[in-house]
Amino acid sequence: MALIPRLNVNVDSITRKITVIDITGFFDEANNPNGYGFPNTIRTGIISATFNVYYNGLHHKLFDVTQRIKNAISLEIDLEIDFSVDDDGVYSFFLVVDSFQGINVKYFNYNNVLQELSQAWIRNNSSINQSIKNRIFNILVWANAMINGLGTFERLQMDADFTTLLRIIQRKLKNINSIF
Repeated sequence: MALIPRLNVNVDSITRKITVIDITGFFDEANNPNGYGFPNTIRTGIISATFNVYYNGLHHKLFDVTQRIKNAISLEIDLEIDFSVDDDGVYSFFLVVDSFQGINVKYFNYNNVLQELSQAWIRNNSSINQSIKNRIFNILVWANAMINGLGTFERLQMDADFTTLLRIIQRKLKNINSIF
């Protein structure tokens, strides 16, 4: 058997702050062979534990959670991570306990581009210049369709495609803002 750290990561829809729970649990040969405890790593014997954040494929932040895990007595452990997913893109989270890397948890964020698109629709509807209104309308319809593509890439866990399409949409919306 080998220890495989597992996480539950939730993002608050308003504050964008994350809550991270170590759900690795205790070793049980039949039900949880990859949990903490003999023959795997025992919690009190942990040398190092880090919570890792990657953003769009690049290492972004590292949190030392050794003492939180080592001293915990409950089955699930709140790692008390102070981090928010403010920027649009793909966030990857995983826990490393000693030399054992856990299962990667991904979060695809495109809330900012959704807000920008909504604001662009409002500005376009209130525009007086019909020529600009027509030109921007077509771009906004295209952007709405592409947002659906982001959702598809998220469901399929296609990080690179998600990030590429996100950047294209962001550039189009930036161009729209320069027209207004």
